[in-house]
Amino acid sequence: MRVRLIAVAALLGLAPLGVPADAASTVHVSGRVIDASGKGVAGARVEFALRPDPMLYNQQYCPVRPWEIQCRVHRVTGTTRADGRYSLPVKLSSYLASEKKHDLVVTDRSGAQTAVQFYFVRKPMTVKDMPIWRGRASIDPDGPLHRTLHVDALAPFYGTLYMQGALVHLMQGSAPAWQFTTVKDDRRVDGRIVETGITGIKAYQVAIRERQYLTYSSPVYKVPSAVRPLSRGAACATYGPDDKLLPLAGCKYTDGRLTTPISAKYQQAGYKSCNSASQCANPRHVLLDLKTVQPVGAFVARGCVPGELEVSAEGTAFAPWPTATLGDGAYVGPPVLARYVRVDLAKCAFKATELSVFAPL
Repeated sequence: MRVRLIAVAALLGLAPLGVPADAASTVHVSGRVIDASGKGVAGARVEFALRPDPMLYNQQYCPVRPWEIQCRVHRVTGTTRADGRYSLPVKLSSYLASEKKHDLVVTDRSGAQTAVQFYFVRKPMTVKDMPIWRGRASIDPDGPLHRTLHVDALAPFYGTLYMQGALVHLMQGSAPAWQFTTVKDDRRVDGRIVETGITGIKAYQVAIRERQYLTYSSPVYKVPSAVRPLSRGAACATYGPDDKLLPLAGCKYTDGRLTTPISAKYQQAGYKSCNSASQCANPRHVLLDLKTVQPVGAFVARGCVPGELEVSAEGTAFAPWPTATLGDGAYVGPPVLARYVRVDLAKCAFKATELSVFAPL
């Protein structure tokens, strides 16, 4: 019986009976955080996240019961000393992980971050030096129509670039409101992408350094001035059977909260709106009311790729609004006079977070 108990304890990562847990089940993960010159970075936050092994423990119910022991992510955090070194005590009895990939993330005081995955073999280990990348990302005004998107190149010190270019997020607070992919040279983008509410810009690079795949995140840099959409604060509605308009109270599609998810119940006006063409001619369409007839020239849908766009002056007869994305996500069309803009969200109604209509520039 004692042999069986010891075997079970070993499987769970517990100390054998009669051995003090602190003496037998704590190991240290150590390393150093460095800057571009190889100097240690003081005061950086270090987090080691160990995940339970799905091959050993049933995680079928983890999405709805994340608090259960077989679902918990065990996190150990610390701060680098003056020389950039850290040492994290990991109690093996406090998680149910075996050899698999776990995450080590370091963040310096500027907000720059580096992440790496590696196998943890339940023994003391020293991690290779983790460099911090503070490359600058910017999106600056470039004439009345455009901005110039720029990301500093990744120096050879940080490893061999694994991506074709940087991933760039426009931020609202701490959440991404827009993204550009494969940014490797300065790129001109439509200035209306940077609408009122965008607060910063952040870049990501992936590189191979000393046989490790490192994900680098830049600090968040401020973004200068922005364009206010005509639709900010506008009323909106969706359609019910027989194309009856169903107003959406306090329109969340135009409230300027660019990254906030909108519930399915709200998007469907309390589950009363149409879901398919068999119920009405305009399933999952959203109608924006700009209050007055005025020139419109561009449209941005955050969180999804919309279908057909239509415009109307009086709200009954709609005409297609031919637009093109120009490769950066803003749907730009010929200037037209309209009070109402209707957008087909049938393919992404439950993903859109903001719909924005802009004046011609």
